Amino acid sequence: ALFSGLFGFATAALWRGGDSAAGGWRRTGFETWRPFAVALFWCGGEYLRSTLSTGFAWNALGVSMVALPFLDVTSAGLGEGGARLVQRTMLPVVQLAALGGVYVVSFPIALMNGALAGVAVRMFRGVRRNPLATRRHLDLTATLLVLLATMVWGSWRVQRLRAEDAAAEHVVIAGVNPGLPCIFESNDRDWDDAYAGLWRDTRTVAMFKPDLVVWPETVLYDSMPSPEMEYAMLAFAAELRAPILAGGTETSTNAAGALVVFNSSFLFGTNRVVEATYRKQHLVPFGEFIPLDKTLTFLQRLAPAGVSCTPGVGPVVMPIAGGRADVSPLICFEDTVAGLSRAAVRAGADILVAQSNDAWFRGSAEPAQHHAQAVFRAIENRVPMVRASNQGASAVVTAYGASAENAEGGYFAQPVPLPAHPGATLYAKAGDWLFGIPCASLLCGVAGWRLRRRARDAGTP
Repeated sequence: ALFSGLFGFATAALWRGGDSAAGGWRRTGFETWRPFAVALFWCGGEYLRSTLSTGFAWNALGVSMVALPFLDVTSAGLGEGGARLVQRTMLPVVQLAALGGVYVVSFPIALMNGALAGVAVRMFRGVRRNPLATRRHLDLTATLLVLLATMVWGSWRVQRLRAEDAAAEHVVIAGVNPGLPCIFESNDRDWDDAYAGLWRDTRTVAMFKPDLVVWPETVLYDSMPSPEMEYAMLAFAAELRAPILAGGTETSTNAAGALVVFNSSFLFGTNRVVEATYRKQHLVPFGEFIPLDKTLTFLQRLAPAGVSCTPGVGPVVMPIAGGRADVSPLICFEDTVAGLSRAAVRAGADILVAQSNDAWFRGSAEPAQHHAQAVFRAIENRVPMVRASNQGASAVVTAYGASAENAEGGYFAQPVPLPAHPGATLYAKAGDWLFGIPCASLLCGVAGWRLRRRARDAGTP
């Protein structure tokens, strides 16, 4: 609400005075670029909402261009039940994310709404003034030209990346959605049944000879280090002849001897060695930690999961398939934070792996919306993404945003093309300096100017 109010306050400065029917061509020129300013203001507000404090990068306007998954019962699925979820997305439009992130995708949507608002205002005023008068709508014309250019360029980019994927070398990556219950809604039998299904489905998917098997976030039944569980997982990976990337908690002690807990991901190798460990960097406030709980330690008892996690430092790149590919994990809502994906790709990853546990939100729209946010990380960095979610959408997302998911439960095994030019986008190179930050600066500048002007006018006798 704060950022919507800031947007409205700045936008109000553009809706004063007459209209083109009364003000002539000078007013027409102003109204032509006004929707562009409105759209830039909106994108600036989205950037601020997504980044200030811990940020809330959820459901930007551009995410509406990624259709929520729906069940396609006519398709033969790769998992149990013979059904899969299919993603239908405005692929040409979402390619704009490669230029400046999801905010650039929000821009034409806000632009069209701003233009239509201008048309509606002029028509209302014109009908009252002179119902038969001819009205100019150059703002709408300019907006339609922008949309046309977006569709042409976006379609060209999709076709180009499809051709690259068809000619690229592939690795096979499998994902398993175990359907583990939420920790607040479970009993021992639920867990036993779910783990039995997890191991059974993993053995089944191993028949596709994957180069990597991905399990979701916090799927391991014990905290690491656990010699017994580590031995079991390494033996399982050796049996499958495929490494397993699995999420779980990790405990340690700090210099003061206090317990430290991480939300981590472990790569169990076929050589019976834990080859790499990634610790989640961007923790969820009031979920994985309570603000200030490292200083006021009594607050840690209020954490919903019963423990307060500590953030990790930096991305981790993990070689797979004999070094032919490098993957980098993202845990939970880290796939909504664009900067973490950029850092992973800049560190050398050519495949992003997002592990999540959406059982907390079972029965809601959150799992589908979560997947929609993550699609943009692949487009922004020109790399594929593999998502493995417990009770959520699990999928392989291409570098241009197309995906096909398995239904909630089951497994998938798909060839993943290795990108020819990972990170070769403007956004991957420059981040938000190209669009998000300038839009936020413009929004704050106009809002500040209005505040100063109101203060000056209030002081005038």
